[in-house]
Amino acid sequence: MIDVVSRLQKHSKFTLIGPLIKNLPKKLQEFVIFVDGGAMALNDLIETPYLTIGDGDSIAKDKPQMQVPLKSEKDFSDLAFVLTQLPNNTSYLHLCGFLGGRLDHQLAVWGEVCQMMEETQNLLCVDFDEGHHKLLNQGPHELNVDGVFSLISLKPQEIRLKGKAKYTLPEFETLMPLNSRGLSNVGYGKIYLETSGPLLLFKSAFCLDS
Repeated sequence: MIDVVSRLQKHSKFTLIGPLIKNLPKKLQEFVIFVDGGAMALNDLIETPYLTIGDGDSIAKDKPQMQVPLKSEKDFSDLAFVLTQLPNNTSYLHLCGFLGGRLDHQLAVWGEVCQMMEETQNLLCVDFDEGHHKLLNQGPHELNVDGVFSLISLKPQEIRLKGKAKYTLPEFETLMPLNSRGLSNVGYGKIYLETSGPLLLFKSAFCLDS
């Protein structure tokens, strides 16, 4: 079997392609991992280094075998395995094709990425699909937001929100898991967000300032 860790250790930015992918993103990060059925999107035009990893349960029989095959009988997802193989210095992830299917799978995707974030200080932001929502790690974040956005947490944590938003939190307050407290805010420009743990931010269009 391919030594996954050694193949990935020289990289810090990854695109992960999942089984619900429709089109490959225009911009791929420095290494691409096709997770199980995501390999259906693999084509001869890709020039970025890549690996295919999975148990094959969501891939057509006429497609090549996974470069890193996983057992079908296991108590963790293919994505969970991939996340454990990423180097500690991973600084950015772009996940495409993991959302929009079964709700339990979608919740597990967020949960697995949140857990990875809590174990590293380098991974500050994870983008999903077209960037319409992000997972932000603990710490301060400066964003430009124009329009409706929501903040959702998967665990109790402290957040503070300042800047050009309809509803601000000048002092730290506790945001409980899956609570509506962070729903349907409105941004009018630059906002400043501080959070004590990973936080989901949903928005139709926004950008992180570098």
